[in-house]
Amino acid sequence: DRLDVDASQVVYADSSTSEATWVAQTLQDVEVLQFSAPMDLVEMVNTHMSFESDRLFLEAEPPLTHLEPWTASNSGSPILESVENYLETLETQVSVGSAKRGDLVALRTALSSAEMVDLTGRVLTQETAVKASENPRCEVWWIRLEDRFEDNSLVGLAVFHRGDSTWTLQHFMLSAHVMARGVDSAVLAAIAEEAQSSGASTMHVPCVRRPGQESLPGSSFATMGLEKVGFSATGVNYSLSLQEGAIRKLWRPTYVQCTTVRSSGAQEAAA
Repeated sequence: DRLDVDASQVVYADSSTSEATWVAQTLQDVEVLQFSAPMDLVEMVNTHMSFESDRLFLEAEPPLTHLEPWTASNSGSPILESVENYLETLETQVSVGSAKRGDLVALRTALSSAEMVDLTGRVLTQETAVKASENPRCEVWWIRLEDRFEDNSLVGLAVFHRGDSTWTLQHFMLSAHVMARGVDSAVLAAIAEEAQSSGASTMHVPCVRRPGQESLPGSSFATMGLEKVGFSATGVNYSLSLQEGAIRKLWRPTYVQCTTVRSSGAQEAAA
């Protein structure tokens, strides 16, 4: 009750028959599993359907972009290989497409009921979305994801101010459950290539500190490989050069396949 977790969402595993029996009789909504040897538990966790989840890497603020901080502290651990194998088996495929700026309000509404993280530190309110959609320089991108758990679900959006030489990232929203497995980096790289092809030379990413947030935002952008170019009164600024070959320096996970959708029909369907 204190953790606000329903009993039907709990799996109890124990090698003690008496303990397992007590839990089964006392908490009848809890699924009880028994095992003998430690390796039996390992096999159970790896194969039992109750442990299948796409929220393995859900992180608290600030969100991690990929597993580098985790792998650095767990190098040499046999768990590391299993984590990388798990990411491979997810078969994550991401599609990014350009939407009409008038679709921003509808996209924001479609995502409002989900648990979202905005990597810039901002909050995309209804009022903000309306104002941004009225700006002819507004560039809107939808993000869809398909893997073992999701079927081409809408999981985020990115909003830019498109200048002549600089694209400024104003909002980068992603569903919390896809964080920390490299989706954000793959998406940013795909959009950066589109910005480059339009003639832009720089992508600017100003991050802001939300009330009550102790640390500066932007750790995920630093981990992707963007350059920290200075602090502001409200946060920290990052920059990505769009010169030839510079985008390749962004960290891109091999286990996330990202494609860009350009057809107008797909844009309408996505919105």
